[in-house]
Amino acid sequence: MSPVSIEVRRRAITGKHNRFLRRAGITPANLYGAGIESLSLQVETKALLKTLAATSRNTPIELRVVGDSSPKTAFIWKIQRDPVSEQVVHADFYHVDPSRKMRAFVPVILENISSTLEKLDFRVVLILERIEVESLPADLPAEFHLDASSLLHLDDALRVSDLPVIEKVTLHAEPNAYVARVLRIIHKVEVVETPVAEATAAVPTAGDEAKKAAEAAAGEEGKPEAKGGGKPDAKGGGKPDAKGGGKPDAKGGGKPQAKGGGKDKK
Repeated sequence: MSPVSIEVRRRAITGKHNRFLRRAGITPANLYGAGIESLSLQVETKALLKTLAATSRNTPIELRVVGDSSPKTAFIWKIQRDPVSEQVVHADFYHVDPSRKMRAFVPVILENISSTLEKLDFRVVLILERIEVESLPADLPAEFHLDASSLLHLDDALRVSDLPVIEKVTLHAEPNAYVARVLRIIHKVEVVETPVAEATAAVPTAGDEAKKAAEAAAGEEGKPEAKGGGKPDAKGGGKPDAKGGGKPDAKGGGKPQAKGGGKDKK
């Protein structure tokens, strides 16, 4: 299979002026990596999108720089997109030496998962999502496809040793390490708790009852009886009776009677 190639050009425009390139259908890019100086490049956006659809992060491509005698081997290392429109605004290419081995992480894809597991409240959990490998750039696998049809019971598992053997590719992982395993689905139960403040207000304590009883008793003692407290009775309080209070009786108060008081006529 022939390698994927894409044509790029050296870029003289940098910084804020890159927006003029994007408006013209050109994406700014950079090339960096082992054994070369960083290059500012530009690539047609349509050609870049087509290449992205046909490759993965682990697919080596040939960069044909206009004006150079030979292509450069690289990976599409990073793609920047506009957060609103999601259009590609920048691309980074990572250069590698095609004759030297390299390390990379290869994603694991599970296939043929049994549909009966969910009925039993089981599910297949992917534990190792990526496996580190070492190979030449041209031999680097894009993905590991792992058959999960044998996972039918609780605790059934697939290990690193179950991965397909690929020539010229070395795995850097423990052979007995779990890649995928059948686990039980745990259902969360929501418990509605009564707030502490509401619970305290709803259930009075013995201390609260005693305090209320003492306050009630004190209130009863403070109130005077109808006949002896507060406002005096009409006969024995406040204003004296017409016969025995304040103003003396005409016969026995203030001024003495004519017969018994003052000077004796005898």
